[in-house]
Amino acid sequence: MSRPSPPPSRGSSRRPAGAAADTTCPLLLASLRTDHAEQAGALYRTGDAAEKRAVLKALPMLPIGAAGTPLLHDAIAERRAAGRSMPADATELLDRLTAASQPQPREV
Repeated sequence: MSRPSPPPSRGSSRRPAGAAADTTCPLLLASLRTDHAEQAGALYRTGDAAEKRAVLKALPMLPIGAAGTPLLHDAIAERRAAGRSMPADATELLDRLTAASQPQPREV
């Protein structure tokens, strides 16, 4: 008698992984009509490493502005805790989002 198959793991085919997540996640998030920041945050908080990376890569395409900054700060903290440096594209995105969240001086 054969044993039943175990339930699918988080890394199974029921969720996109790696390159597939990098491609599909930005498209899915961008196709939402509202709550881009909330949905991106929820997917980032509950996602595996590939899904988190996909959300971070999707941030420049989403109309969320500085609302994506906490996700980047979390990613930076995780990388530092693991002893890894931050990729240049992530650092540039954080700089852009931080600048966008700062009040712009008014010209007189």
